[in-house]
Amino acid sequence: FPEPQALLSTTPRLPGTDGRTMHTCYGNSIPLAASPQELKKLVWSMVTDPARIHAHDLGHPDICPLSQVHLALAQPAAAAIAEECRRGAVTCVHHKGVLAELLTEQLEPFRRIREQWRVA
Repeated sequence: FPEPQALLSTTPRLPGTDGRTMHTCYGNSIPLAASPQELKKLVWSMVTDPARIHAHDLGHPDICPLSQVHLALAQPAAAAIAEECRRGAVTCVHHKGVLAELLTEQLEPFRRIREQWRVA
């Protein structure tokens, strides 16, 4: 038998909605079965770049929890928004809207399968 090798992700820990490590006991997690409305509410409550005071200030996506979650879900798109954030061309509000749509899209299969099993 071949020796098993570890499969590690590029993001070992995700920040939660409050900026700390995502954990259900902290109450800052994003449930897989959350409805689109719940996802939007959770994303809009997320902590963003603490050093970015005004909408068009230069951003710091490396320390922004919102950017870290986005990077874990869609690396190419997140890198593009991170670059715009660094230039101050995109606001945190816009970024939250993009992330809410992405989460809704990517978690749709989980919701659909869960609903199928709930009805059966």
